[in-house]
Amino acid sequence: MREDGASCPDACVLCESGATRILFQAEECRTPRPGYGWLTSDPLARKKVPPVVRCRVCGFSFRVGWSESDVHAVYREMKNTAYGRWEEDARCTARRMLNLLHRATGGRQGTLLDVGCGAGYFADEARRVGWEVQGLEPSRYAVEIAVSELGLQVQRGEIEDFKPPGKRYDAVTAFEVLEHLVNPVGAVGRIYDLLKPRGVFLATTPNAGSVFARILGRRWWYLEEGHLYYFTRAHLAKLLETCGLDVFVLRGYLKKSASVAYLIHKLCAEAKWVNGLAKIAERSSWLSGLRVRPYFDEIVALGKKRSGGRPSMSDLGV
Repeated sequence: MREDGASCPDACVLCESGATRILFQAEECRTPRPGYGWLTSDPLARKKVPPVVRCRVCGFSFRVGWSESDVHAVYREMKNTAYGRWEEDARCTARRMLNLLHRATGGRQGTLLDVGCGAGYFADEARRVGWEVQGLEPSRYAVEIAVSELGLQVQRGEIEDFKPPGKRYDAVTAFEVLEHLVNPVGAVGRIYDLLKPRGVFLATTPNAGSVFARILGRRWWYLEEGHLYYFTRAHLAKLLETCGLDVFVLRGYLKKSASVAYLIHKLCAEAKWVNGLAKIAERSSWLSGLRVRPYFDEIVALGKKRSGGRPSMSDLGV
């Protein structure tokens, strides 16, 4: 990361090598369409999307050439109109994540920070089972929903600038967040600082090493404009270990609870000619009520704060 923070790094953030090769050219990356949800009205969506490159040394894939100020501006003004539409899907998956967190903490509830909390459905489910929850979210639109409709404590902003209300946390969560961050090393380092001794960090992110990612290539559904980094299990483990977290859960898939309507919507988002089918599915109360538990190609990682400490941020090149 450049000292002035002006743009996404040209060098790999994991191994600091500047040797990269083009994985996907800019014009090959898909562009959002109205109705898909987020990033449909932001200025970045109307610009040429930067290419994805792969580090020749460690194999980590990431985008280059994005302005940090533009990225932050997009997330501040982002309006995910799909929040309410798939609320029950989000809550069902949230409960599955809470079960994993419950096992990791030995059944103890305490203080929890949900980074990139969106409209607050996970945070609300955590509060219901006894966690003292604080949310953090850059989007004004999402924060308003979480605060006004759910009554959650949510601070608007980025993790690097987050100022906790005089406390550390027993757990920090970040679901589908790390791939969006301009500086994931600095963000996880900040999360380390916010955790209590032996506190846990639970995160999910698209699995760039999955069978689907390898087969579909540039048509992989997680190859989105807003995803700056593409982690495999090995790369995510390296990120967490580098920042002082001992990884003790690392799965290459995530079993979610989803309605059939949601699955049709996700699958149809890639094909314009079946977009009408997606709209029909969204309006169908029967398909919305029919729930399944598919496996998504997302990594689930759970790390515990290392008692021996972590390298300084200067040692991490941040």
